[in-house]
Amino acid sequence: MNETESKKARLISDLNKTKEFFLNNLEQLGSPVRIYTHLDADGLSSGAILGKALYREGIPFEIRVLRQLEREEIEKIIETVKIVSKLLIFCDFGSGQFRELQQQFRKNDCNCPFIVFDHHLPQDISSKTEEIDILEIYEKTRPWQVNPYFYGIDGSTEISGAGMCYFFAKVLNENNVDLAPIALIGASGDVQNQGQNIPLLVSIPKY
Repeated sequence: MNETESKKARLISDLNKTKEFFLNNLEQLGSPVRIYTHLDADGLSSGAILGKALYREGIPFEIRVLRQLEREEIEKIIETVKIVSKLLIFCDFGSGQFRELQQQFRKNDCNCPFIVFDHHLPQDISSKTEEIDILEIYEKTRPWQVNPYFYGIDGSTEISGAGMCYFFAKVLNENNVDLAPIALIGASGDVQNQGQNIPLLVSIPKY
């Protein structure tokens, strides 16, 4: 097994644990999943992939598109889900705000579970070279936070948010392999198809 295959294998292993987390909380809550995604090509592609995957499983869902996941938006989200608890998914953002999410949910006594599929550096991390700090975040936030930097994959050049959502969709159901073109649209929209910046997704569409 080469280095790329090893990284991929660890990612897929963790995504299976995220799938268990997702299904267990979905069963307990019994309410539609709410997906929050970023207003750009990668974010919209991420939301489309997750929406299609959940639709195929017969899982009710809602998609909300945000310009950014700022504190004000987090507070609004909490106000809506405190009334009726929902399983939340944040895609193409969330890693850069994961501490803020945790703090605001605790502060407001909001017990809604959430999942983050993102490709940006986690909050308080300024460089991918901060491997020890990234590992610490990984240990503390799995299985609900899935980020390529946890596996030594560069989120700025090798895989985008749509790619992360695609891999989860494929773990959810192998037939979702046909959603790969949408993930490639997200990668292209994030300018990950320029020169040497060819997304990892291109080289490993199957696992």
